[in-house]
Amino acid sequence: MKKIFSLGIIRFVLFILILISCENLFGQLNLLDIKDKENYSYNTYFKFDKIYKLLHYIYYDDRNLIDEEFSHKLIIDIICKDSISTDTIYQIKENDGLIKCSYELFSPLGKKKSSDIDGWIKILDWTDDKIVVEMKIDIYREEVHYYSYIGKEEFLLRK
Repeated sequence: MKKIFSLGIIRFVLFILILISCENLFGQLNLLDIKDKENYSYNTYFKFDKIYKLLHYIYYDDRNLIDEEFSHKLIIDIICKDSISTDTIYQIKENDGLIKCSYELFSPLGKKKSSDIDGWIKILDWTDDKIVVEMKIDIYREEVHYYSYIGKEEFLLRK
């Protein structure tokens, strides 16, 4: 049992080191590009409770390994729907009274929040049960550019 656990930890550490090396060689990792790859799953939805909250989860789990799973969680809060127009780009830092973003990484080693988020969001379509967003969101931790969300996503109403 200890051998399997140790092997799983070693594989997890090697995976993280390779991931970090690839990011440094090829630039930041666009999380929207990995969501459909093997061992990844994702979920997007929105809910309303005084504000619109769009949630984007990407989850990694190799069922053959122990304790290597991790997940990325992006939350986009739309504070005032009446002030948001479709096909308008909203800079995250300049429009923080309208839109707020947060990011968390969950792993067996604990939860890490980003220290800074920058970029923009554009609402392409908004109905009662669906919000389509185009985005370029950059995630920083301690002034290092770690991840990006670049592309189009559809968020369905969670009932």
